[in-house]
Amino acid sequence: MAEGFPGVERLPSGRYRPRPVNPVTGKRERGKGTFATAEEAYAAKKRQEQSLDDAYRSQGFEVRRQTRTPDAHITVPELVWAWIAEWRPASDQSVETAHCAARRIEKVFGGMEAAKLDREAIERWLRDEKDAGYAFNTRASRLSFLRRSLDRAVRLHLLAVNAAADVSIKERAPKRRTKGRLVEDHEFRLLVSLMPQHLSATLYLARDAGMRLSEVCGLRWSSVDLNPRRGEMPAVVVADTINKKGTRRPVTKNGGTRRVPLSDAAADALRVHRELFPPNAPGDRVFRTPQSPRHAANDHVPQATLQRAWTKARKEAGLYQPWPRFHDLRHGTGTQLMRAGVPIEDARIIMGHGDYRTLQIYVAESPSERLDNAVRRAWNG
Repeated sequence: MAEGFPGVERLPSGRYRPRPVNPVTGKRERGKGTFATAEEAYAAKKRQEQSLDDAYRSQGFEVRRQTRTPDAHITVPELVWAWIAEWRPASDQSVETAHCAARRIEKVFGGMEAAKLDREAIERWLRDEKDAGYAFNTRASRLSFLRRSLDRAVRLHLLAVNAAADVSIKERAPKRRTKGRLVEDHEFRLLVSLMPQHLSATLYLARDAGMRLSEVCGLRWSSVDLNPRRGEMPAVVVADTINKKGTRRPVTKNGGTRRVPLSDAAADALRVHRELFPPNAPGDRVFRTPQSPRHAANDHVPQATLQRAWTKARKEAGLYQPWPRFHDLRHGTGTQLMRAGVPIEDARIIMGHGDYRTLQIYVAESPSERLDNAVRRAWNG
């Protein structure tokens, strides 16, 4: 803002723009026009605020503008604590988070009068918080508590404007990455029993065939061979995929197709699934929503539905942090292939990786097992 002219913004071009305050929301709006001097922009701001007041009064709104509060010395921490006292949080953890933020705001702003708080002071505080090592989510939470506290003060006509209304943290939120783990055999059996009946076979395809979530959702019966010729194993041809948005593609993630042999357990699970949910046509999806008795050929279970069913089963099984993800079933396939000594090229084809170096994420042995086996081979032949 231009010094000495509240509500006037100095643009990089050197001109000035008015920022009138909305009397209902308490937020500064982008004013109309730009001016050569701050005095002209300030006068335009006053005119535009008067126009806003008249427009709201004509619609029945009560408009009250106050440049000074009833208690001119009310401080920023007092407003924050007053808002927390009226707040109805969803959990005790939310209360503790709010109290922690209020204590931090009280420590930073101390006895600063709320009427003197401006955008520059808030942005400076956020920069100091970042330099102090506070995480993005912590800083965003504290800014949210301060903004809501000032919003309440504007609604009660304790402040003329919310200085934090347009303040934002100029960076992207960090991507949450959940570290999964492999699923043990007893956990797998429990999860299969807790999954909905029409989705239980998906776990076998992910664990024993290494199929991705999009590949499982897009699988068709025409790509499943449960009655092979003598000497061959049952197999699926992984071709069709359906992504999170429901977009269908006739190729896999790496742009091709692959044939994956099925274990006896996976083949048996698909046979049971076909008996319980018989297809209407060879091109039908293997996994479909069971709400209606008849399904169109393109019906499929969305990824979100399968993920929700997996999460619910995981919680009912009592598997918490580090909790296994659905994709960890596929990682189990890669780990088993490496432990079994399958050649790298064959493992790459089964897993559908474009580069064999991707197989390095699958741990064939723990560090202690690797050292023990190395010494055993060296001394015991």
